Amino acid sequence: MNVVHNVEFVPPLDPKVVEAGQEKHAGAGVKVFIKTKGKAGYAGRFMGLGDSAQPISVVLTYAKADDHTIYAAFGSDPNRFSATDKAGVQAALRAYLPDAEVMECFGHEWTTDPYSRGTYCSYKPAWFGKYYDHFQKDRGRIIFGQGDHGEGWRGFIDGAIGAGGIAARRVKKLLG
Repeated sequence: MNVVHNVEFVPPLDPKVVEAGQEKHAGAGVKVFIKTKGKAGYAGRFMGLGDSAQPISVVLTYAKADDHTIYAAFGSDPNRFSATDKAGVQAALRAYLPDAEVMECFGHEWTTDPYSRGTYCSYKPAWFGKYYDHFQKDRGRIIFGQGDHGEGWRGFIDGAIGAGGIAARRVKKLLG
């Protein structure tokens, strides 16, 4: 949704769709996978929640092996640390796991990616009432089937699959 207003469509998009793209959604966080040295010493899985003062808001166990542990972590502000900055990730993770030693970290900088300009869709206040229905209407051969406004699990791949399936049925009907 954050890039739709940068694409020229013929016929033109619904002006409300363009306006929604210019307004953008609020999803602008960071997600990072972190590989730490050694098997985590706790039993089961770990989940840590922080407040907005923390660069990492949520960290949870993704996988455990005998010689390493992998965590998935999320932060609300991509300017607080980079998903590829090992030292920055190490410092942020230590708030939850003081003894953890980061071996590797990786993630994609979605907010600076010119083809996404944001992370998973989070609607701003009043956005849904102003714009949602406009993304559900087809304009000629322009048909939206996307995760940002997906069916059920909006903002997740499940929602994208659901919305894509519905859009595919509309395309099939359009093409006869």
